[in-house]
Amino acid sequence: MTDDAASLAERILADVMARDPASARGLGITVEWARPGHVRLACVVRPEMVHSQGVCHGAYLFGLADTACAFAAMARNEYVLTQTAHVTFLSPARAGERLVAEAVEVARTRRGGTYDVRVSGPDGRLVLLLRGLCRTTGRAILPAAGAEG
Repeated sequence: MTDDAASLAERILADVMARDPASARGLGITVEWARPGHVRLACVVRPEMVHSQGVCHGAYLFGLADTACAFAAMARNEYVLTQTAHVTFLSPARAGERLVAEAVEVARTRRGGTYDVRVSGPDGRLVLLLRGLCRTTGRAILPAAGAEG
């Protein structure tokens, strides 16, 4: 992969994030880096994300992982929607922890792709694993951009 492909993927996701209040403002997700089919996102568990047992609610963890899954696919410059996702919660996350989600493309077809996502805590422990299937919408994110990969 070229530096141009990585730069394009980062521009694509910057455009997506600018129009994604759920990920950017709601969950506080940031894009650390992006390549076609591979991204690394992060967010900090805020106090309002913690449920009555003192740990991060699974819906927020899933939101981070689902976003990473879709962003890995969209880094190829095409809008996608997650069709299916299988999630395994492995360890709790607590308020104040910075979580990192890394999504990797496992397989890709003309109509979509399969992605594995690992969400890790600041100490490196696995918090969540997700395998997702994303389907393309047929719409480019940046119309003049080529989809490299």
